[in-house]
Amino acid sequence: MLGLPAATRIVCLLGVELGFKLVAVSGYRDWSYQSSLFQTKTTSIMRGSPKLSRAEAEKLAAKVVAPPGESEHELGTTVDFTTGVQIAKGGDVLTNAFGATEEYAMLAKEAWRFGWVNSLMPGKERLTGRMTEQWHWRYVGIPHAEIMWSKGWVPEEYRDYMRDHQGVAFRSSTGALYWVRYDNGTKTVIASALVDRTSVAAVGTIGG
Repeated sequence: MLGLPAATRIVCLLGVELGFKLVAVSGYRDWSYQSSLFQTKTTSIMRGSPKLSRAEAEKLAAKVVAPPGESEHELGTTVDFTTGVQIAKGGDVLTNAFGATEEYAMLAKEAWRFGWVNSLMPGKERLTGRMTEQWHWRYVGIPHAEIMWSKGWVPEEYRDYMRDHQGVAFRSSTGALYWVRYDNGTKTVIASALVDRTSVAAVGTIGG
């Protein structure tokens, strides 16, 4: 489930503007539930295309539903959003029609301020191995979200860039200065707030 920082920041995010009917549809999923979703999608594909082998069907299914062990929902820091209007219309509420809503526009503009990114944004399918999901938002923390937002990166690009660099200094829009580096031991990107010239305070990490 969302930890305290993520939960607190999503509450702040939902309160950025009054009048938005943003609804969280799906959050944490355990391995068993994710496996069930993946197998259901695989079976559906095989029924529609009987000539496909199970391996072929699973490869196609993985573009739509992450296999168990690979879903960001299993991290407990990812939420699928929709709107009250989409729910009222019925049918599938998780579609990229969400990208045309005011709620999505608000998230695209403000979510990074609270540590959130659209980790399956349009145009990144080759990098993520998944289809675009404009409703799919992941909490990565501050300043990671601001860096990714400013560069137009998904987590995979952020991780790879930082892995190829020994470390970078980043000054956030709030004026705070961070030292950001990739840790080979934990395979995470670590950001440390520069308190003064001789000491730092760890402020967060994002997994690879």
